[in-house]
Parts: sequence; structure tokens; C-alpha cells
Amino acid sequence: MVDARDRRPPRPAAGDRAVATASRTGAPRPSPAALCRGGGRGRSGGARGDGRVRGAGTGPPSCRPRQLRRLRCVATWPRGVNRVAAGRFVGRDEELVRLRDAWRRAGEERPCTVLIGGEAGIGKSRLVGEFVQGLDPVRARVLTSACVSLGTGGLSYAPVVEALRPLAVAFSGPALDWLVGEGGHELEPLLPELTGRSESERVEAPPVEAAAQHRLFLRLLQLLERLSTDRPVVLVIEDLHWADHSTRELLAFLARNLRDVPVLLVGTYRTEHLQPGDPLRALLLELDHGRVGERLELARFDRERVAELVERLVGVPVADEVTGEVLRRSDGNPLFAEELLECMRRGDERALPPTLRDLLSDRVERLDPAGRAVVEAAAVVGHDVDHRLLAAVAGLDEEALAVGVREAATHQILESMPDGRTYRFRHALIAEVVQAELTVAERQRLHGAIAEAVSARPGPIGSDTDGVVAHHWDAAGIAERALPARLAAGFTAERTYGFGEAHRHFARAAELWEEAGDPPSCAGVDRVDVLERAATAADFSGEHASATRLATDALEHADPQRTGRLRQIVGRSRLLAGDSSTGVEEAGTAVEQLPDTAPSRLRAELLATYGLMLAVTGRSPDRADACCQEARELASGLGLPDVEARARNGLALLGGSDVHGAIEHLHAARALADAAGNVEELLRTELNLAFVLASAGRIADAARVTGDGAARAREFGAGRWQGVLLETGRASACFALGRWDEAEEVLARVLRNVPTGRAARIAGALCADLETARGRFDRAERALGACRQGDLDEEDVAAAAAELALWRGCPDDAIGTVGPALERADEPTTGLGSGAARLRWLAIRAHTDRIAIAAPLRRERVVAEGRRSVAALAEDAARDEGGLPPQRAYAALSVAETSRARQEPAPEQWEIAARRWEALPHLHHAAYARWRQAEALAAGQAPEGAIGQPLRQALASAGELGAEPLREAVEALALRARIAVDVDREDGGQDPETPDPAAELGLTHREVDVLELLAEGWTNPRIGRALYITDKTASVHVTNILRKLGCRNRTEAAAVAHRLGLATPSDPATRADSATPTD
Repeated sequence: MVDARDRRPPRPAAGDRAVATASRTGAPRPSPAALCRGGGRGRSGGARGDGRVRGAGTGPPSCRPRQLRRLRCVATWPRGVNRVAAGRFVGRDEELVRLRDAWRRAGEERPCTVLIGGEAGIGKSRLVGEFVQGLDPVRARVLTSACVSLGTGGLSYAPVVEALRPLAVAFSGPALDWLVGEGGHELEPLLPELTGRSESERVEAPPVEAAAQHRLFLRLLQLLERLSTDRPVVLVIEDLHWADHSTRELLAFLARNLRDVPVLLVGTYRTEHLQPGDPLRALLLELDHGRVGERLELARFDRERVAELVERLVGVPVADEVTGEVLRRSDGNPLFAEELLECMRRGDERALPPTLRDLLSDRVERLDPAGRAVVEAAAVVGHDVDHRLLAAVAGLDEEALAVGVREAATHQILESMPDGRTYRFRHALIAEVVQAELTVAERQRLHGAIAEAVSARPGPIGSDTDGVVAHHWDAAGIAERALPARLAAGFTAERTYGFGEAHRHFARAAELWEEAGDPPSCAGVDRVDVLERAATAADFSGEHASATRLATDALEHADPQRTGRLRQIVGRSRLLAGDSSTGVEEAGTAVEQLPDTAPSRLRAELLATYGLMLAVTGRSPDRADACCQEARELASGLGLPDVEARARNGLALLGGSDVHGAIEHLHAARALADAAGNVEELLRTELNLAFVLASAGRIADAARVTGDGAARAREFGAGRWQGVLLETGRASACFALGRWDEAEEVLARVLRNVPTGRAARIAGALCADLETARGRFDRAERALGACRQGDLDEEDVAAAAAELALWRGCPDDAIGTVGPALERADEPTTGLGSGAARLRWLAIRAHTDRIAIAAPLRRERVVAEGRRSVAALAEDAARDEGGLPPQRAYAALSVAETSRARQEPAPEQWEIAARRWEALPHLHHAAYARWRQAEALAAGQAPEGAIGQPLRQALASAGELGAEPLREAVEALALRARIAVDVDREDGGQDPETPDPAAELGLTHREVDVLELLAEGWTNPRIGRALYITDKTASVHVTNILRKLGCRNRTEAAAVAHRLGLATPSDPATRADSATPTD
């Protein structure tokens, strides 16, 4: 029996009462926003921001309590309960504690980034809302925003602009000027209201170039730092799965570079959106590996949490079967659980919907026509929708619109934002459900209406209404309106350095070109210009394959004045994608076809690019030198520091064995790139400096430069090809120095982030070298397999494949791999790099191994052919003696292998090779030479003591490195020679290592280097020059050292260093040599 009180109709909701009162009294009707205004902006599970629970209220008037008796469900609803309500946050206490702990750390000037992931409805926004509501507004500045799903192109930095725009109201006058700082002209394209200048007063925007985005990032970083001086800042960006390319780049940049300021970054994202290839996955990996981000993955509720949720929502104890039914059907999703409770409360005669989407769809179907029209219009808008826009799009008069809004609010589909003018879906999933149920014609009609309405009224200053209009005209299928809108959106993205979005807008405009009825008149530009802009933006954003395709398309229709820049884009993109031959050819054609009337700046750019490409690939040194020299002179005269820096990079690589001259060119290039603010040229210089140092045999210095350069690349947010090559260079140096675990970690990160292209192939080849040396041949084969997916015109790949084949005992395979690569190698023997010298050694070694297999079998023809091949290769290898230290070390190996091919033991030659590799050092090559030296001594029947010394050296090195194939070879030789060595000990027979005081104190390798120089009384600038780091970086290292040693000043630190043996008197000659390039 039902209580008599349950027969009373439910009290009208607040909006219903207001409308009823207005009708009786003749007073004006309340605004639709007032009708659906609720507290907070949380979107799933738990309490509202104003302390009331989402779902509070009586529900739709059509749901009478008598229906509770007809509930067809195994659960029994509590008698007398006709509302789903609760008073506080439920089920995420542990996660809330972690967020508050991150805020505490941020308040201690240890900035944090927390990314909250989970499926739709899991409670991400609710958790963030609860956290934000718990902050004291006097002691915290909260900036909130959300990303918008707008398909192709998107809105550049849309959530960042949304979060920062209110600062123009919060600050004014001198305070706002101080907040913006000196970089107002760089912020102005994105946030013009922060500069306070009218449109006529604004300064000309900086040129559109890749480095401009970095300068914008620096200004936004500075703005956040200054904003946090009076109170800690929390910046919340929701729905990162919809973030535009530029916002993702900026978020990663801020996470890496915020230091010693009270700032907390919080982001949310849906995990079901993270499909393979999703760009957000790359961001998450980058933050994970950089250890600058913390991830909170929200799990579904277990039975205990569901029981707590049900009790809090209902407000009274419920039967266990109710909890069990909710858990079974919702599978622990809080939003689904809440929706199920509401459905069970209504007591619908129909079976409960099986999925959350079905349940939400069921709710929308109960709307009357006006409510349905409002919800459909809001869903197609795709984000927050203001009342004026909704009125223009829904096609309803004011009275019908008010009814529709009230209906949507009563059914808890829409809620009002605090501004009283804007509506938002209670959960984004509802909007997705509504959109999915619209027909194509309905969607296109609504998209067209939205585009028309947005076009007719200006948005906020600096807002990207162009991107919104372009999206909706495109979705409406009206090409002649979509084309100019896409172009306008591309220009806007370009001005704000949102190159990823500019690329997509311009590329889409090019696709629409043929669909539009009269493209030139409706676009105002020609298709070649559109394609060039798309290709340039793609190039700037690292989309090299797309840049090549777009520029190639433009070349088919371009006039001679424009082909030069287009071919430059194609050449550069081809080179970075791994097709060096085509890349150089395109760059050369660009120079050759440049008309005499071309601007001098363009000529300087094309010459510098072509000359640098020739230098990098080792082609036509004379032509490369001429191009770089002319480019340098033109750039110097025209005042183009970035172009001059590029030309000097090329000249440095063409310097041959003149290492000192090359380093001088690179120091000049570094200063020029700094002056121009050109990040790409600066990182290119760091990369080439490391290459020159490694080519000169200064492996440890190269490791330092690449480590610092890779760190700067991460700071700059330039982690594409420059950062990848710097990281790969660092891994190469670590491999040579015997720091194999470090090399493996770096390579794994590189190959996860950049799985294709030339840089990935170089990294893959090095990974194969490392796996081969460790005896993990299957892994090495897989690494090489990925390398072979591009062109094989890479010495590193061929050498790695040959090494693998040789250690597997397959010399024929090695010969087949290295032979063609040697034919393509045209590296001058007196130039930089040692790739060709390594190939010559591997070729001689492969033929020698083949001879060693054939000789016992009396296969005289094979032996004779092998020796002839070795003799021919040895003549070329002999010229490597005139090169730089690595080339001379490979030459020594080649000479020693030649003696082995003649079956003439030459232990003295192997001794020379070992010493050369030990001096660089390259520990694996040195250990290989020591093994061969012992083998030659044994073949010459030398005394056991003479054989044992290099044998034990090789065994010790192999054991320390973890070089299993080499260790097994050394042990086998020891058994054959009947020489007793301690082969059971993993350390190769060495005494246990003494404790490392640096490691115990937590000092890094770089800090030990700095401490050694600090102990000798060196200043920070001098330390920076010696270690190829900036003065600021040296200062940071010194500060960290003082803290870790517990010292108050440099004098105390020097004393501690000498006492612990961390600093020893240096060889003056060595120090002088180290400082030569910089002092």
C-alpha cells in the first residue's frame, strides 16, 4: 500500500514555480538561464558545487510516485523516497588526497603537473571540482578551462585563452603591464586584451617562423610565473583528449619548464579516446619519461564504493539487492550508477537500458519537442552555448525557448554556468548521444545555422571565431562558404603560431578548392599559396610527410618565383624523413632554378640550406663550401643572423680535420642563433658541435654537449628531429663510454616518441648495435627491421646489420650488407665522421671471417678471393690513417684484420688498435681488440703470461659491459689456450668495487664534472665554457652541489671534494686542451 502522502503531485522545480508565479501575476518570465541555473560545473557522480547533489529535485512531472509500485527490477526501492540526493563528495577520497598533496608541493614552490584519466562518467570533472571548491580563494588563484571538439583544425590554444582572458579584468594599469612584461607584442596575437592596446595601436606581429612559437611559449611561462608571486596558481584544462596540437605542445612545455614557482597544472582526459597513434599518448609518455607529470587513473567503483554512493544519493539505507543491481548494471561507473538510480526511482515499466549511452538516450527521448530542439542545437554547437546563440539556432520563439530550456534543465540534461548567460551539458557524453541520433540532414542544417549565427556577431577580442565558423560551414557541407572560412581560420592560427592547426585548416582549404563553385573569388588567394602555407605550417609542426605531399602538389602549378621555397620545403622534409638523396636533389634544384629577380633573402636562405644539406650528407664538398660561403656573405650583409648561423654550421662540417676551426664556426653560429632567437638553429649548432667533438675523439665532451642539448630541446619544446638526434648522439656516446643501461633508456624513449623517419633509423641502428653487443640478437633484428622500412642509404644501418651478421657467424650476410653501402659512401678520408672507415673495417673483418671458415676446409678459391678483396679494401683503409682519432682507430683495426686474413699473427697491430680505442674511449671496440690480441699471441705460441694479460683485460671489460658474445668468445679462447681465468665471476675477475662517494651523496655525472672544476677555483662562466653549458646551467649545478654536500659556500664544497677524493689535481695540458675551443 502506498502512503497517502505519495499521492500528492510533486512540488514544482524552482523553474516551474517561477514560471507559474510569473503567469499568475503577469510579471516578466524569468530568463531561461535562471530556470536551469545550478551550482558548480561538475559533470559526473557526487555532490554539486553548491553542496547539493546532482540529481536533486523531484524529476520530471510526468513521473508519479504511484509508478514505484510497478518497478520491474529485482531490487526494491525504499518506501517514501522520491528523490536522488546527497550532501557530499563520494568515493574518491584517496585521489583527492593526492591532488591536495600536489597542491601542497606546488605551494612550496615545487611546481607539479597532474593528469587525471578515466572513462566517460568516471568522475574526473567531479574530482577536480571538489578539489577546486576546497581551495581558499584568498590564498589560491584558480584558472579553469576545457578543450573543445571541433574536428579538423581545431582552435589554437582555445583552453589557454579561455583560462587567461579573465586576467584582463582582474588586473589593470601598471599591475597588468608588469604581468605581461616586455613580451606584450608576442602575446598580443593570442590575448590582445592583456596589452590594453586598441587595434590601431598594436605593433606589427613578429614574423611567422618555427621559433616564434617558442617565444610565445616563453612569454606564457613568464606570465604564469609572475601571476604566482602573490598567491599559488592552479591551471585546470579539462578534456585534453580534444586538445589542439598547440595546446598539447604548450602544456608539455610548461610542465617541463615551470621551476621554483607555486604553480599546479591539472588536466583531465578520457582513456577510451587513447587509441594507437593518438597524439595525446605522446604527450603522456613525454611527461612520464621526463618525470615532470603525475598521472591519476580513476578506476571504477567496487561494491563498497557503490554502496556508499547509493546511500549518499538516496539519503537513507537501501537494501543490499539495490546496491547489487546498481553494481551489476553500471559495472562501477559512477555516472551510470546515478542514472540507474534515477531510472529505478521513476519505476519505468520498460526494462532498464543495458548501457550508459542507452540510458542517456532514453532520458533525451522523454523531452517534449521544444526541449528536444534546444538540446539538439546545443549538442551541435559542441561546447558551452550562450543564450543568444541558442535562440538563433534552435528556431524557437522566446516563449518556446524558455519552455525548452526549462525542460532540459528539469531532466538534468543542461545546466547553467555561473555567468547566467551560458548553458553546458551536465555531461559531455549526453551531447555525444544526441549528436549520434541526428540524421545527416539535421546535423548539416544545424551546423549551417550555427555558422551563420556566429558569423553575424563578433566574438570576444582575440577569440578564434574563424575556427568555429570554419568547422560549422565545413560540417554543413557548403564548400563555397567553408573555403574562405577555412582560410580565415588558417590565417588566425598562423598569427598565433598554432602551426598544427594552421596546417590542418590550410590543407582542408586545398581539398575544398575543387568543390567550391568559384574558388579564386571566394577565397581571395590562389591554390598554390594555400598549399605553400599548409606545407610550411606542416614543416614547422614536424609533419614532414604531409609537408612533402602539400609542397609537391603546389609545385605542379607554381610559377618560377615560388618554386624555390617550395622545393626547399620538399628537400628539408625529405631529408628529415630519411630520403637524403631526394632531399639534397630538391634543394639543389631550388638553387639552380632561382630566377635572377629573386629577393636576396630568399637566395641566401636557399644557398645556406643547400650547402648545409650537402655538408651533412657528405656530397660535393667544394659545391657545399661555395654555397655556404656565399650564403654567409649575403646573410651578414642583409642582417640575417639565423641564415648566417645555418651557413656557418655547414662550414663547420666542411672543415675536415681542422677541429679548432670547426668549433670556432659553431661558437659563432651559436651566438648568431641566440641573437635571432632561433631555436632550431641553436639546437642544430649543439648537435653539430657534439658531432665535431666525437669526430675528434672527445667522446666524453660529446656526451656532455648532447646531454645538455637534449635537455635544452626539451625545455624549448623542440623535441622533434633536433631533440631526437641530440638524444641519439647522447646514447651513442654512452655506448662508447660503456654506460649501456643509460644508452638503452635513452634509445627506448627516442623510439617510442619518434617511430619513423631518418632520426628514428639512426636511433634504431644504434639500438641494434647495443642489442648485438649484449647478445640479444632477436631484438637487434627487430630494431633493424624497423630501420629497413625506409631507404637503406644509411651507413649506420648497414654497419649495424653487418655487426649482427658477424657475431651470428654469418660473414656472407655481412659482406652482402656492407658492400653496397661502401659503394655509396663518398666520405672524404680527411673529413669528419668515421662511418666509411667503420664500413671498411667491417668489410675486411667479414672477408677475414669467411677465410677463417674456408681455410680448414681447403676451399682455396674462397680463400684467394677473400684475400684479394681484403687487399683492395686495405688500400682504402690505409688512407684513414691520415684522418681524425676515430678514423685512425678503425684504420688500426683494418690493418690488424688484414694480418689475420693472411693468417699472419700480428699481436702488435692489435695492441695499437686496442690502445687507440682505449684512448677515445670506445670500450667495446677496445675489448674486441684485446681479445684478438690474445688470440694472435696464442697463435704465435707466446708465453702464457703474455697471452693472459690481454685475455683478462678483454674478459673484465666484457663482463663489466655485459657484452655476452664477446665474453663467450674470450672464454672459449681461454679454454683453447688452457689459460686459467676467473670466468665465473660476473665482474670479469675484478675485485669488488669500492663504494662510490659521489653516488652515495646523490651527485650526478655532470655534477661531479662541475665539482672537479669548482674545486680548482673555476668561476661559473669558465665552468660553462669548459663543459659546453650555459652560465645559468653551471650556476644551477653549483647550487645543487652545495645543497647535496651540505655546504654553505664554494670553499667548503672544494674542501669536501678533496677530502672524499672527488677532485684530483688535473693535468694542466689536459685542462688547456679542454678549454681551447671556448677560452
